[in-house]
Amino acid sequence: MKTEKNISRISEKGFTLLEILTVVVIIAILVGILMPALNMVRKMGNDVKQKAQLASIEIGLNLYKNDLGDYPQSHGVDNIGTIDYKYCGAQTLSEAMFGRDLLGFDPNSKFDAADDTEYDSTIDLKTRKGPYLDRTHINVLTAENIYGTGITAIEKDLFLICDVYTRAKKYVTLPNGSQIKATISTPVLYYKANTSKEDNNITSPSATDTYKNIYDSWDNEELISLLSVGSEKTKYKHHFDKNYSEDRSSGVTLSGREIFYEFIQDKMTSTTTPLKNRPVRPDTFLLISAGFDGLYGTSDDICNFEPNIE
Repeated sequence: MKTEKNISRISEKGFTLLEILTVVVIIAILVGILMPALNMVRKMGNDVKQKAQLASIEIGLNLYKNDLGDYPQSHGVDNIGTIDYKYCGAQTLSEAMFGRDLLGFDPNSKFDAADDTEYDSTIDLKTRKGPYLDRTHINVLTAENIYGTGITAIEKDLFLICDVYTRAKKYVTLPNGSQIKATISTPVLYYKANTSKEDNNITSPSATDTYKNIYDSWDNEELISLLSVGSEKTKYKHHFDKNYSEDRSSGVTLSGREIFYEFIQDKMTSTTTPLKNRPVRPDTFLLISAGFDGLYGTSDDICNFEPNIE
């Protein structure tokens, strides 16, 4: 039997260096095992939230159609009615859901970035429609807020609906001049189907003929050219970027534009005419979130359709 004196001596001795190192190694191993699992759980949770957000946008778009007869266009126009791709589909989506000033959509809007008359603050707000979405849990920021000052590829003062994946946090200036620390995330892409078209050209589509397709890749190409959002040391090109290229195992190299049309191709339809290269949802619209990695055109994208991607 141990005496009190012996127990006291054992207590005073404490742990050896080897014992401490053993415990540290065990803890490190456990953390190494648990962290990927925790990250996976977090990613799955965000994926569920993103699917819910897209479902809410779908409802909002259908309410918009009920009120105005059609879904909103996915490109802007200039002051003489010519297509203006700098006013991209992601921005027309935000205007349709919230209005350009977030106070409701004006049915007289032509989606002309230079024409603010329909959003004159002196006009009775009772003429507005919507908002068609509850902005409480949706991140809405201007292009300048997200991508920084000096951007020229898209209209910098117009709002974008962002996904749920946090890419960075930074101070941004609101339209009223105040500053807040905002969560920066990647915009949700919106494409409206042109039901008068029949094609989904995935073979070397040029910038001059994308409008011939049911979905026009140019509707968001200017935004996509701004690269990934976030605080990474290197900002990556989105896989839909027209200057991106990808080598396939078959020996074929695809451009970003070709990847987009492949991505939205309905893989269940025939490869022969008249269903050759038929896109998904050919009579409504597409919604695309860049997903956890913040890059459009990768396997973790969350969409309102099943992407044609491995």
